[in-house]
Amino acid sequence: SFRGFEFGGTFLQEKGRFARDDLDAYGYHLMASYTFQAACKPRLAVEYSYASGDSNPNDGDHETFQGAFGARCKMYGRMNLFHWRNLKDLEANLQIKPFKWLHVKGELHKFQLAERKDAWYLNQKLYRDSTGCSGDDVGKEFDIVITCNLFPQNTFTTGFGHFWPDEFAEKTASHKQANWFFFQWEYTFSTKLL
Repeated sequence: SFRGFEFGGTFLQEKGRFARDDLDAYGYHLMASYTFQAACKPRLAVEYSYASGDSNPNDGDHETFQGAFGARCKMYGRMNLFHWRNLKDLEANLQIKPFKWLHVKGELHKFQLAERKDAWYLNQKLYRDSTGCSGDDVGKEFDIVITCNLFPQNTFTTGFGHFWPDEFAEKTASHKQANWFFFQWEYTFSTKLL
């Protein structure tokens, strides 16, 4: 970080064999943020996640990135509609901390397929158009997560998400919008060693 600016990146590559195919796939994540010198410490960030897809499932090359470490929603939406596979995700997010005990984060995502002929891996058997005619725009998602540490040893977290389908989702899955909500209470036990 430098004077409020922060930059980060991750790159992973997969090579070898995948069944009878040659495996050559990759994924990366980029982030740039700026934290304003204000009372609530607003932090504005732009992030981009990419995972390669398979342009031709019959050419003997497997190019779909498999994701890493079981990660699901750390970088690409909170609603668990996407895997880090055949994905392009452009994200803008804003975090504020109005009090020491309160943290709020809002995220806006635009999801696309990296390869039109590969699948949306929410359901790879159903949500696939091998012709590529359904386009690559899957949808947009807005998430907000609020974390509260008002009481010692207690952390309360709640969140809301909304998904708007775009052309690919409408043609292969559904035109319906989706909502998501969660509430979590975490209690930390303290033990004293004698």
